[in-house]
Amino acid sequence: MFATKLALALATLCAAGSAYADDYKAPPLPQIPDHVFAITDHGAAVGKDVTKAIQETIDAASAAGGGTVEIPAGEFLSGPLHLASKINLHLDAGALLKMLPRDQYPGGTTSPGDLVGGKGLSDVALTGDGKIDGQGAAWWPLAKTTPSARRPRMIELGGCNRVLIENVTLENSPMF
Repeated sequence: MFATKLALALATLCAAGSAYADDYKAPPLPQIPDHVFAITDHGAAVGKDVTKAIQETIDAASAAGGGTVEIPAGEFLSGPLHLASKINLHLDAGALLKMLPRDQYPGGTTSPGDLVGGKGLSDVALTGDGKIDGQGAAWWPLAKTTPSARRPRMIELGGCNRVLIENVTLENSPMF
């Protein structure tokens, strides 16, 4: 008797779920132009602080109406970056974007900017098979030892429309 009621309840739930699935519409994806902008065209080099080069590439892509800002394979160090609308920050396979070490990070522990940030943007993406490493281990003890210290977030996008974060590996964020 119990098994029959359980089977009937499951069948009812499955039917309801199926009806919902038919009505489900995926949210709209970001609309980003097909243009590709390489950070290496703006002076980015493996193993160096490439904050300026990446920001210049984002700014150039934005001025051109948007596109993909490509980070190629290799290890790149960066401070805070400000995205713009219609930008896809794409990390190729083998790309590793690392936050600058805590002692070199702009703003230090009083006013550090978030690594990847933006407010009020539309059509923004962070994609690719690469990684972003926040080098958080040096920042984490601050939460206990210096509660007034500020830690940057790895990604902070506020009030944005049509945002996609896909496939990128995020690790060791200084702050949740």
